[in-house]
Amino acid sequence: MKRLFSNGWVFVLVMLMATGAFADRKIAPTADCDLCLKTSADGTLAVNWNAETIASSSLRDEEALYHDGSFEGQIGCGGGCGFSVRFTADTPIFLTGLTLYTQGGTATAAIVSIFADPASGIAGPPTQPVGPGDATALWESEAMDLTSPAEPTSQFDIVLDNLVLEAGDYYVVVWENSSGFLGIANDLQLNNLDRNWVEADGIWGMINDVTVPPGDPTLVGNFGITATFLPQEIEGSYMTVDTRNINFGVLQLADGPVTTDVTIGNIGLDPFDVTAITIDGLDFSTTLLAPVTVLADSFVVMDVTLTPSAEGAVAGTYTITSNADNVTEIVINASAMVFDGFPEYMVWNPSSSVSGPAFTDALGELGYTAVESPDLFLFGDPLDVDYSAVFICLGIYSDNYVLQDSSAEVLALMAFADAGKPLYMEGGDTWAYDPQTSLHPYFGVDGVADGSADLSAVVGQNLIAGMDYSYSGGNSFIDHLGPLTPDAQIIHMNPFDSVGCGIGNLTPSMTSIGNSFEFGGLGDSIGTTTELLSEYLDFFATTYTDVRPPVISGVTQFTFTLDTEGPYAVEAYIADNVEMDFAIIFYNVNGGTFSTASLSDMGDGIYSGGIPGQPVGSTVGYYIMAFDSEGNEGFSPEGSPAELYFFDVVSHLPPMFLEATSGLDGTVDLSWLVPGTEAPALVECADFPIPSLPFNTTGTNLGMGDDFDLGFDGEDVAYQLNVMVPSTYTISLCAGTNYDSRIAVFTEDCETATIYANDDACGLQSELTGVYLDPGTYLVIVDGFGTNTGTYTLDIWEETTQATAEFVPPGLTEDIGKLLRLGIDPSSIELDYSPTDFNTLRDLRQLMNYGIYRSEASPVLIEAGNQIAVIDTLPLAYTDFPLVNGTSYIYRVSAIYDDGESASSEVEGVPMNHEPMIPTGLVGTVDDITNDITLDWNDNTDYDLAGYYVYRDGEYAATVTAPTSTYTENLIDGAYQYVVSSFDTGDMESDNSERIQLLVGEVPPSELRADGFFDDHVELTWRVPGNPAPPLMDCADELIPSLPFEATGSTVGMGDDFNVSDFGGDTDDYAYQLFMPVDGNVDITLCGPTTDYDTRLEVFNAVCVVDDDGRIGEAARIGIDYHDDDGPFGSCPESPATLAPSELLNLFLPEGVYFVVVDGFGTNSGNYEISVAMSETARLITRENPVHELKKLVALGQLSKSDALEAISQLNVQTDIAPHFLGLPDEINQMREIEDITHYNVYRDGSVVGTTTETIYNDAVEEDLAYFYQVTATYDNGEESAPTNLVEARANMAPAPPTGLYVEDTGHTVTMTWQDPLFNMDGSPCYDLEGLEVRRNGALISTVDVFEWSFMDYALPDGHYVYEISAFDEVPNHGAAVSADVWVGPKPVIVQVLTDTYPLELSWNIYNSSTQIVAGIAPGDMTEASTLYEWVVDLEPGTYVFEMNDTFGDGIYVPGYYQVLHGVNILVGPNGGDFDNQELTPFVVESTILLGDLDGDGFLNILDVSRFIEIVTETGPDPTFDELALMDLNGDGNHNVLDVVVLIEAVLNTGGLAKDIPLIEDITATIAPITLNNTREWQTIPVTVDCFEMVAGFQADLVFDPTTVELGIPVLAEVNQSVGVFTSVNGNTMRVLAIDLAGNMIDLASGLLMDVPVQVIDENATGSMDFAVEDLIISGPGGVEIVAQCLVSVIDIGLPAPTEFSLQQNYPNPFNPTTNIRYDIAERGDAHLVIYNMLGQEVRSLVNGNQNVGRYEVEWNGLDNSGQPVATGIYIYHLQAGGYSKTIKMAYIK
Repeated sequence: MKRLFSNGWVFVLVMLMATGAFADRKIAPTADCDLCLKTSADGTLAVNWNAETIASSSLRDEEALYHDGSFEGQIGCGGGCGFSVRFTADTPIFLTGLTLYTQGGTATAAIVSIFADPASGIAGPPTQPVGPGDATALWESEAMDLTSPAEPTSQFDIVLDNLVLEAGDYYVVVWENSSGFLGIANDLQLNNLDRNWVEADGIWGMINDVTVPPGDPTLVGNFGITATFLPQEIEGSYMTVDTRNINFGVLQLADGPVTTDVTIGNIGLDPFDVTAITIDGLDFSTTLLAPVTVLADSFVVMDVTLTPSAEGAVAGTYTITSNADNVTEIVINASAMVFDGFPEYMVWNPSSSVSGPAFTDALGELGYTAVESPDLFLFGDPLDVDYSAVFICLGIYSDNYVLQDSSAEVLALMAFADAGKPLYMEGGDTWAYDPQTSLHPYFGVDGVADGSADLSAVVGQNLIAGMDYSYSGGNSFIDHLGPLTPDAQIIHMNPFDSVGCGIGNLTPSMTSIGNSFEFGGLGDSIGTTTELLSEYLDFFATTYTDVRPPVISGVTQFTFTLDTEGPYAVEAYIADNVEMDFAIIFYNVNGGTFSTASLSDMGDGIYSGGIPGQPVGSTVGYYIMAFDSEGNEGFSPEGSPAELYFFDVVSHLPPMFLEATSGLDGTVDLSWLVPGTEAPALVECADFPIPSLPFNTTGTNLGMGDDFDLGFDGEDVAYQLNVMVPSTYTISLCAGTNYDSRIAVFTEDCETATIYANDDACGLQSELTGVYLDPGTYLVIVDGFGTNTGTYTLDIWEETTQATAEFVPPGLTEDIGKLLRLGIDPSSIELDYSPTDFNTLRDLRQLMNYGIYRSEASPVLIEAGNQIAVIDTLPLAYTDFPLVNGTSYIYRVSAIYDDGESASSEVEGVPMNHEPMIPTGLVGTVDDITNDITLDWNDNTDYDLAGYYVYRDGEYAATVTAPTSTYTENLIDGAYQYVVSSFDTGDMESDNSERIQLLVGEVPPSELRADGFFDDHVELTWRVPGNPAPPLMDCADELIPSLPFEATGSTVGMGDDFNVSDFGGDTDDYAYQLFMPVDGNVDITLCGPTTDYDTRLEVFNAVCVVDDDGRIGEAARIGIDYHDDDGPFGSCPESPATLAPSELLNLFLPEGVYFVVVDGFGTNSGNYEISVAMSETARLITRENPVHELKKLVALGQLSKSDALEAISQLNVQTDIAPHFLGLPDEINQMREIEDITHYNVYRDGSVVGTTTETIYNDAVEEDLAYFYQVTATYDNGEESAPTNLVEARANMAPAPPTGLYVEDTGHTVTMTWQDPLFNMDGSPCYDLEGLEVRRNGALISTVDVFEWSFMDYALPDGHYVYEISAFDEVPNHGAAVSADVWVGPKPVIVQVLTDTYPLELSWNIYNSSTQIVAGIAPGDMTEASTLYEWVVDLEPGTYVFEMNDTFGDGIYVPGYYQVLHGVNILVGPNGGDFDNQELTPFVVESTILLGDLDGDGFLNILDVSRFIEIVTETGPDPTFDELALMDLNGDGNHNVLDVVVLIEAVLNTGGLAKDIPLIEDITATIAPITLNNTREWQTIPVTVDCFEMVAGFQADLVFDPTTVELGIPVLAEVNQSVGVFTSVNGNTMRVLAIDLAGNMIDLASGLLMDVPVQVIDENATGSMDFAVEDLIISGPGGVEIVAQCLVSVIDIGLPAPTEFSLQQNYPNPFNPTTNIRYDIAERGDAHLVIYNMLGQEVRSLVNGNQNVGRYEVEWNGLDNSGQPVATGIYIYHLQAGGYSKTIKMAYIK
């Protein structure tokens, strides 16, 4: 690691990592640098304060953890952000270094500071550091450039000179300090949130809190800090304590004294005395008396006692004074909260929410006592403590606390609420996301939705209206709330989306408030938070006032009785939310005045009474009225007394189960059962019957028990529905239900659910429509979502049907049924009747007729004025006609016996208007002289027919009033198509009639198209005059008459007729019918200002075949390329707010008919704007496609359509396009004979350029010029028709794609080769090819000239790349691209699945050798049919099993398949076909690690050789563990020149060839004795060998005396000039490695191994010096070691004597505290060297005596002759020797 800011050695932190995880390593080149950028091994760094060097340290590994290795985010504020990690040192340390880990940073002037925590031991932000340059910093770096790449993680090492840190808390702060950014990660642990901080605008906050949303930073990048340190070497005694902060928590005044202990320790080597213990705080004391001795490596215990004397917060300090050598004073803080008795309020804060202290502060301001604690039972059970209220703070995600049902806290809070005590609870996720508990219903809160991070203000509603607040608290997934019961109401609202976020709930038994925001996050605004809390407390004290009426349900209902005695028993279930008082029956007879009858309370909510008996012929109406204790009144039925329950007193049995349905226009169809047919009795699990339809009732599920399982449901009520004939029903709770309801239909066995169930169809209420039921007994279940209960209104009615099913009474045998259908009265024969579910009570032979009675008001009296018919006894049905559509009619049917008459109950019937019949027999004639056309059709017999609409060419032409059924008009020459529809008095219109075509005069050709996709001509095609497009098919909505086509429309209410896509679902759609007269490419888009919803778009073949779900789908679907959901974002500037409107561009469609279907994603429907036009971009035409060739032959008239279809069917060509060659019906195929037309005239730019008898013409033109064309027809009468439409074209054709594309990774360089295209896209020669474009992953990276045929892409990071190349010509026209993909670096394992038509059934897993699942997907993860899915799986080398699953058990239909790939190797598959539910395939993943591949790019190259030499010569960064694992290429366990030789041979692919070199057994290296001159000149030490052969390379260590000599780079013999010599010096050793990077051998024929340059650097050096060659390693080819030995040599050094005296300038100068002075003595004699001050006074004598000839150096330490420091100033030193004298100045500074 490199030093940054100081000298000294770095204490290296070694991080152990698993082998094989280093694929993404990047190492910066070696260089001298102020800041050396390096990277981690794999981006997953263990970033923590490492305590391995201090065995007794209590530092936790995670104390400074702030890193998770994933690329997550960036924080930066343009020059002011700070990032801080807080750590704790529990013993004194020397801080030796810091390592920063960053990712994606661009901070160019970052500064690192270290601060002491001013509140050591107390969690809190680093309040002291205010910015870089703060004088309180213990250490601060210079400005640094921390720029680092996006990935992988980068590492910066900072060296400190053993910064002394005492025990305590510290902050390491990284100041971003520039306009850039620093990457920072979000790996936060809940127990250490206070250790990771961010600062902006001078405010510090925990990163977990200040990110948006809190606790879930949406960041991009990594940031971490590692510290390295050593324990201080302690001298003498050292005082420590085990804690500096004591919190006794919450205490009771009556509990008396509490005591804890503090350990006073001595970690030093000598004892010390505690000399004093000073206590500040009246309530605190200790029994430990000073002085007390603490021995070395020992401790004493001091008790700390608190004896509370008053209520409130208590604080104090203990100051411990000692005579220790290191720490002489320590202050210990002590605190507690004391209560005299119990506090009035409990704030339970298990989530550490900011609301906890906010509530206690506000309660204190209001004069109340409160305690905040994560322990609800701090003083015992809340009910026993008798708090005034409990405030529950559950926090906001992800710092939220989740309640657990049946936990001690939940049970205690429920008991508290049951005792009538108020509760407050807040939580961002507790209402709609977290599991609901039994406590939640107490708050009356309906969790409507999980919510989002959109809360910035809170607005008061209802009881706190006008109290609005800003909000800055937790803001992640804030639940949306609504009132669950009538007692609850919204009191807080989020104004952003007008949803509730607070609910007040006032019930008879308790009061509560439930919020989804943090009270502590509110900011004072219109009101203060203290005022808001005061309102809460007032609400808690509010008395409940009952305003809710009793709910009456289950009222006894019957339609008739034979009993004239009475009383008629009536029962009802009555419930009230407070207390019932009494209930009364009100009844009348035949519409008279009401009388009353009492109802008795039978218990359990059941009330019973009776109506007195009445004579035969009486119609009794009745209702029930209930009163509660508060005087609130409830009624049943709800509309009483205007609406009543009725029954008749009869002498004969009436018809049963009368039903009325709407038939055809103006009709009501009645049906009934024979008199006496009884419905089955209530089954055991049913609560109430449904006597007749339509049915309406009110009730409550409260207290009814949970008898039916609907899934996450509660109490329920069961109504029994008896179905006599197959019918379709609507069952609704939408009107009048006040809680979150659910509804379902069960069978009579009380266990089996039908397919019909619903939760929220109308808001929170439920409804079922289209419920089709066969005859039988069913149970309609009214339930609640979760635990919800309340009052409901249930409506059931039979849906209107146009056809009336013929009814056969149940229970009759098949023979009797046949008689009834034949109209034969079975009364004269013996009935074979065995009652089953229904019982007949009366013999049919007594029945004479049925009477039909009708009125427009209830009741329908059985009297002559209401009777409309008398019919026979069979059939049991009657159709009433004609009636007024939409009018309500009331019916009764009476049974007329031989001795009397008895009528049924009433039913309502409403005749509905229906579409009139479609006109038939449409024909037309043309008057050739006048051009008049006349239409005629058959009369429509609808009774409410109003007339007919005539449509010409798809547009409205005229209205014909009934009874007329003809139409005439005059038109100009042309071909015209007509349809006719009918409409009635209710403005309903029928479908269109059959279409006919009429030809008038000289009809022009139609649908002229120009194809300019050629280099030398324009191809024109047109339709024969009068040849129409196919008629509108039944399943299409509208014709596209011609292109271009634009229209607006809406899909709302259009019905879901097409299955546009299985993924995401679709909804109402609109289908356009498109006719392609010739092959072509079209653009279809829904972009436009009127498109206002999430659309989908698909083109189908024109096939009206429906799937099992009743929609057109598989039979008509073309393929995935013909479907689009969301086009490219931003592609629709006209509608920027719309989610990427759907579009299909350059869509190739052969001649035929298609459906263009506009749909919506999911349930979306709305308005759209559609545009269909011929594509302006070049279409791809492949001449090799035989289908295209056949189509062209048809277009040229050289092949019939039938023959072409036959040929296509026989081709083995995969195509999903099934174009329709539609013929025309004979009645509309009225084209003129071809003989009538002599020729066609082709006009270009207004002039005729040619004629032809065909419908195709090629016009030779110049390229890239615009031309305008029209065509006319000349008839045999010499008349020329009008021209066709005007078209524009220009001759242009884009080049075809390049061919033979090959892409290969050659070591982070991708090489592409190809052949330039020779032809255009239509197959014509390409003469104007200009160049080619190369794209990587969709982005253009280069333009290549023609004939280059190759391209190289350099320096690519590991990853997956897709390359595309396309050609363009001089215009330029851009041709289609071809593509290929390639993996750079390690090749991953890839799983591929091509789905069949049932993708949701498929899933797969991969098991390792321990049968553990290491990868996989679940059923339903693949959603698109016929789609290739691909997954990249990270697998270590080893054995695995691939499991392919199909839940249905029929495998993958071909052509679907699955396979597993590793690079180019196929490990599994491709497999498909039938494999039942599961198919298992074992496979092996081989290691892709290459020995010697040190940079992990999958290739051996010079980069690996360079790095290898760096490591061997120790000139680069230390090797990582994975590098070391890859370096032993020859397997001898060492890393040296032998491995380098093998690596170079592998790079050069020479494979260790012997090269005819003889085997060398051993070599001896010798250094001849030599004498070096001490002259500072370079000299040479030759190293020779006794070998004169060729070797591959060598390595040696040269050992020398670095204080005496300096070595240069060794030089080899001249013949070895190409050999590279690599060296490094470490202390007294030079490492030498010699090798030829080109693979050539080293020639030792001269006997010289190397000449070592040497220079004597010590001018005073004399004598001898050891010089040795150690660890000599010589390699032969293939890395074979040649044994070598070395001989040590002694080098003599001669020192020439000085020939003249000299005195040199001192160094350093100026100096502090020492300096050196050099001088030379040329003759033996006395020498004097003296220092004087500027006054000439002697300060210090340094030399005084006889000296020999030589060179000398003396040091002065700044002291005078008496040993005292001299003052700052200028001094003079003087040498006197042998007649030589010299004086020089020097400067001393302090």
